[in-house]
Amino acid sequence: MELQLSGKAEEIVREKLALGIYADAAEFVSEIILRAEEFDKLKLEKLCQALRIGIDQVDRGEGIQLDIDRINKKIDKELAAKSNDGKKRYDLPDIPYSYHEGKHVIFFGNLPMA
Repeated sequence: MELQLSGKAEEIVREKLALGIYADAAEFVSEIILRAEEFDKLKLEKLCQALRIGIDQVDRGEGIQLDIDRINKKIDKELAAKSNDGKKRYDLPDIPYSYHEGKHVIFFGNLPMA
């Protein structure tokens, strides 16, 4: 596999190689990719943990009901106010949500909830 790096990225690789930390560019790039994968896994674990805490809070009745339509309208109004001609500039996706044991829960996608 061949990679073409941006000027700054190539400069960083050359600096690391000059320091003798890595044998070659492939070793450096491989380590960065493995670190990025590890970082992504840790980030996902923390997000899943936060979601589990939130769901547990909702289960205990500590949640609040969100009016998603009202929130979206408020965001649209604020964006329109920031534009020059008052027209809505962005189409914001609706925030997907569902019910969990009769209560509103915001849905963040297909996350493993182990």
